[in-house]
Amino acid sequence: MTRTVEIEIYRDIEWFIEDKSMKANGDIDMFAVCDTADDKIVYAFDISVDNEMINEAKKDKRFLEVCKFRHEDKEFVGTFIDALEYIKANWRRNA
Repeated sequence: MTRTVEIEIYRDIEWFIEDKSMKANGDIDMFAVCDTADDKIVYAFDISVDNEMINEAKKDKRFLEVCKFRHEDKEFVGTFIDALEYIKANWRRNA
């Protein structure tokens, strides 16, 4: 079953990805905050996103999990890498 994960982009100030159905019990030393549960990403937060961050995430298999992502009235199925690319593409548009 594919998880549904929310994306929030607050202007050009901060962003986060969150699965509200899971409680975090671990973390990854990536981004300002990146929490996990059962080896799955449940929350990621930072104040920017760039190619270097995305390339670093590509090295971690947990970012390859396929989920349904929702942001406002848009939905797409993809990996957490796709979600980071989406955030990067929409970052300044929300300013």
